[in-house]
Amino acid sequence: NRRVIIPNAVISDDVIVNDNAAPTYIFAGAGDDTISAEFRGTVVAGDGDDIVMHQLIAQPLDEVNDDTSTMIDSWTFGGAGSDLIVLEDDFIPYSTYDSGEHNIGGFEMGQDKLGLLLPSAEAGDVEVTFGSHAFSGFVTVDILHAGETLTVVLHGITEAPGPGFVELYQNEAAVLAGTPYSTA
Repeated sequence: NRRVIIPNAVISDDVIVNDNAAPTYIFAGAGDDTISAEFRGTVVAGDGDDIVMHQLIAQPLDEVNDDTSTMIDSWTFGGAGSDLIVLEDDFIPYSTYDSGEHNIGGFEMGQDKLGLLLPSAEAGDVEVTFGSHAFSGFVTVDILHAGETLTVVLHGITEAPGPGFVELYQNEAAVLAGTPYSTA
């Protein structure tokens, strides 16, 4: 595998790193991909057992009228295979910034995993709640930390998961090793 830094990628079976804060996309083809994305936009993991680390970049609110209607929500799509989707959010106070919500499509309960990159020293106040929206075909996962909430929308599933659903990871090395330090 090679390490690729590219803002808009169509590639497979590689390590893909994107540190472009502008909205963008990554399409990974079939194969076991490792994707590290630092942007607001879309990651399509493709088929294979993929690891996706998606850092959610907060956007400043419009200072004139606090209008968030131009907010670009982030998306991650898994494919066939067992995917690990790990999100990182700065949990910046939403009075000045908003990281929107993160949408996940193609999530398969019992096969795919959802994680949060959060140092263990900060994990004491993490609270996870679920909302089932069966009629609309999605479940919301609200992750509360430091007085701020990250909302993750799992599209295509209608039954809320139970406690311990979100895996907590110390750092990227722990994600790559598949060793969470706790669950929430």
